[in-house]
Amino acid sequence: MSLDAISLTSGMRANLISLQNIATETATTQQHLATGKKVNSALDNPTEFFASQNMMSQASSLSDLADGMSNGIQMIQSANTGITGIQGLLASAKSVSQSAIGNTGAVNTMNSASVTLSSILAGDNITVDGVTFTASNTMADQTAAGKFYIGAAGSENDNMAAANLAAAINNTGLNTAGAKDIQATSVTGSTINLASEAATPVNILNTDVAWGASGSAGPTGTITLNGVVDGDIIQVNNEGMPAFNWYTATSTDPTAIANGFNAATGLFYIGPAGSENMTTAAANLAALMAATTSTPADMVASAKDIVAVSHAGNQISIASGNGSNFTGADIAGSGSFTANVQAGALGPAVSGGTISINPANDTLSQLMAQYTGIMNQIDKEAADSGFQGINLLGGTNPNAVTINFGSSTGDGLALAGIDASSTGLGTNLITANWGTDANVNTDIAKIDAATTTLNNYSSNLSSNLSIITDRQTFSTSMENVLQTGSSNLVNADTNQEGANMLMLQTQQSLGTTALSLASQSAQSVLKLFG
Repeated sequence: MSLDAISLTSGMRANLISLQNIATETATTQQHLATGKKVNSALDNPTEFFASQNMMSQASSLSDLADGMSNGIQMIQSANTGITGIQGLLASAKSVSQSAIGNTGAVNTMNSASVTLSSILAGDNITVDGVTFTASNTMADQTAAGKFYIGAAGSENDNMAAANLAAAINNTGLNTAGAKDIQATSVTGSTINLASEAATPVNILNTDVAWGASGSAGPTGTITLNGVVDGDIIQVNNEGMPAFNWYTATSTDPTAIANGFNAATGLFYIGPAGSENMTTAAANLAALMAATTSTPADMVASAKDIVAVSHAGNQISIASGNGSNFTGADIAGSGSFTANVQAGALGPAVSGGTISINPANDTLSQLMAQYTGIMNQIDKEAADSGFQGINLLGGTNPNAVTINFGSSTGDGLALAGIDASSTGLGTNLITANWGTDANVNTDIAKIDAATTTLNNYSSNLSSNLSIITDRQTFSTSMENVLQTGSSNLVNADTNQEGANMLMLQTQQSLGTTALSLASQSAQSVLKLFG
């Protein structure tokens, strides 16, 4: 129907337009109340809408920066925790070092060992610092190079053998034949006490003194373990892994503890320190020998291919895997053990001596071991003091990181790392085996210097922490200012919008009434036709 076909009075049309405007304003007010905003899109108010969006973008950027600052604070706290722990360990190391003062006078006796001869026979060999001495039943051999007299055949005397071997060692001039200049210092019964008498005494290792028994050759034999302790070495015809050429007793190796032996390193487990078990040790040594002597490559490395056949108690039965004869000289090492070689199944047994390496200064050696253990713990703490992959103490590779405060270049703080490992702090090495109190004091001075280094770095971190905390507070405050400014531009005043809605509802009611009144004048015309 054409609008021209409908004719409204001026009063009705005025009221209709008023009601339409009220409906539009009511819809707008309802939207403001529903969204809480008076500007919901650029169509509502472009200026305020885009200004608000810009401020919210800046606030979001500041929030991201504040998160980075929070991570920076945690990095510093992690480093500070590490520093605190390392400082405690350095204090312990200093205490250990101070305990060594007064114990250094006997340090040279650390470089000592003892060789005890038991049932020594002609042909048995004692190797000292690379020089081999062979037992002889011939008296004239006492003055022969590389030999020592042990008594007539059948009347061998271990005490005599020890005295003559000591003389042979000292007459050889090991200072030219052996770098450690190992000399016999005294003889007690069948035990020879040895010490390094080089210009700078050097520790005697298990490998510096070895024993090999000889006698009738045969394809079978036994190894009996007695009192073997951690670090003792047994060589079986240079069997074992080619890189090691010996089997070593251990009380600490995790792989050997778990499996009984560690074929990769030639270690066999003997039980915990102080509770060594020779039956366990024999079983594990036999298993290790079986694991390292059964391949063609090993047979090439050791032509006699001496293998473990069985074991019972603390004794291992051995045999040549390819039928070759071997002698007691094919079995050597350090520690308390006895090797017997049989000439056939019923042949006579030949026994050799017992070798033991005994540090004389247990107190000092224990203190040095404690010091070294503390340095290892310092290395671990330095390596574990990181946060989310960033480690400011970083061991040998400390990290450096920049904490950004703003979007512009250079608006940030660089955090430099340090090497807080024992190597980085300069405390990892013991000076001259603490041979004198001066050596100990040198290391104490290194500990003090390391502590000062950590204190200075901790102070630097504290200053940086204060700066980052202040900037974080500033960023958070600015974020709140921007968010408030953005809200002020676009948020609706719910009180005002509620009042508007109430007024619009009233106006709508009045408008409807007015429209009704306006229509009555038109309706009065109908009465003329009544």
